[in-house]
Amino acid sequence: MISKPIFKQSLQSNWKLWLIITIVASMIISGFIISYDAAGYASIAEAAEGTAFSNILSTLTSLLGSLENFYKLIAVILGIVYVVFTANNLVVNEVDSGSMAYTLSTPIKRSSVIFTKSLYLILSVVLMYTVISLAGLTASQLNYNNVTGYAINEDVEAAAKMLNHDEDY
Repeated sequence: MISKPIFKQSLQSNWKLWLIITIVASMIISGFIISYDAAGYASIAEAAEGTAFSNILSTLTSLLGSLENFYKLIAVILGIVYVVFTANNLVVNEVDSGSMAYTLSTPIKRSSVIFTKSLYLILSVVLMYTVISLAGLTASQLNYNNVTGYAINEDVEAAAKMLNHDEDY
């Protein structure tokens, strides 16, 4: 049901677009995480109280809220752009250039051609969001040490000093 040559051709014709969108989205999420300033975002949210943007900006007071907005806006929009351009390149461009007629003249079923191309599209989107999520987790680990360990900040240091314990405790 899956045609390896068609999957390989789909991969070869679309990897550059996948790489560009993945790198851009990974850089944006890493930038959000690394440059996050709770006090700055809280002042922006406070200034926007009573306006039409107060619902959106009220979630910026935490890192998780900022990431929520990232996935609502930027990641979804970049994903949609990728899906539209890739789907266009997978089917429409091949029909326009005549290469789809050549593909369909081979002994491969039409359903197999479309299934293989849709499988490529689904797997590439899943891989893209996996890479973006791993980039975000890496940035969070490097900046806050809160993925594989406990974040040690001023509050933890003060509590450890007061209780005469090590900060890791």
